[in-house]
Amino acid sequence: MDRPGIYFEDLVRAARHSPDFPKIVERIIGRELHHQRYRSKSGAEVFKTRPGRGESDYSALTLFYNPGGGWHVLDHKGRIGGDAISVLQQHYGLSFRQAVYQLAGHDPSTQTILPDAEKEWSALRAASSGSVFRAPEQRPAFKALSFSTGREGTVHLRAYLCRTRGIPSHLIDVLLSQGLIGESALNPYGRRPPCVVFNCRNKEGEIKGQFWRSTLSPAYVTEQNAPYQKGNVTGSDGSFPWVFTYAPQGAAPSVTVICEAPIDAISFCALTGQPANYVAMGGLHLNSAERIRERFGENILFCVDNDQAGRAFTEKWIGLHPEDRDKIWLPETGEVLEQDRIPGKEKADWNQNLKYRLEKDLFVALKEPARSEALSYGISV
Repeated sequence: MDRPGIYFEDLVRAARHSPDFPKIVERIIGRELHHQRYRSKSGAEVFKTRPGRGESDYSALTLFYNPGGGWHVLDHKGRIGGDAISVLQQHYGLSFRQAVYQLAGHDPSTQTILPDAEKEWSALRAASSGSVFRAPEQRPAFKALSFSTGREGTVHLRAYLCRTRGIPSHLIDVLLSQGLIGESALNPYGRRPPCVVFNCRNKEGEIKGQFWRSTLSPAYVTEQNAPYQKGNVTGSDGSFPWVFTYAPQGAAPSVTVICEAPIDAISFCALTGQPANYVAMGGLHLNSAERIRERFGENILFCVDNDQAGRAFTEKWIGLHPEDRDKIWLPETGEVLEQDRIPGKEKADWNQNLKYRLEKDLFVALKEPARSEALSYGISV
């Protein structure tokens, strides 16, 4: 019991239903959320951004409110995700207890009620305006997930990447041997199943950030567990992308392929067999793309998703760099398996193209090592 009449369980319940949470998410993403007229299949209220506005596109992010469970954020780009409490833990480095007090209108440092918090709480619930939230000024310290790269410790990783994602086993071996991927027994929320960790390193080889992706089969992903399937490890330095240099038999990479996520980059490598620097931004970020261009030079190729967000991003980039108009290569929307299609919302990513070509027994470069697909894909090197 934290004070007369209030139990901590009550505070947890209030935190998960905090009417201030949408405003907190808006601060994190730098975008305004809009209440949608429709509801999810489970009856949850839905909040989304309006596409095509702002530097970073968050059309892949959805905020749900379910009276029975509270708030949940689902971001298919893996930038933030989880319930209200876990989002504050993940993004601001707060402990569970601190996040609960913060969302429930308390001061997490002293764990005492804030002045007039009850009045402000009522006003927020009525109008969702104003805020008692105070974000920490500094980014939380990065603590890397521990991971395995040995064969015995990567059983789930290999099954997921090879069977579910269609990544060639010998390419998985290369990535493991370089320490660019690994298997963690638990995800950052302390949940199972194990996850694939993608290590973002500096030039000295130090891990400065990590992306992670659950090895759970898509068949078992639900609206309830979807927020715990992928993301960035808290405190990761976004100025360090995920980089994989594919140079078979010492071939010098002469192009830098820029993708949204590591699996997209690995899939493009498998499709083309192109010696290149494969770079994953961890989303769609103009600043990240600028830094990558400065680091690797102007011979770049943008290979982002072929969807509304990806196309909007490339248009913004071309507006800034019209000389790069011919350096855009998007996946084919026709090369998407039926189970992955969304009627009226045709979209494609490179892993979908890879899986399609494997199922249809079409050419995949690293599946047939005697040939090169660089020319057939129209890549100028």
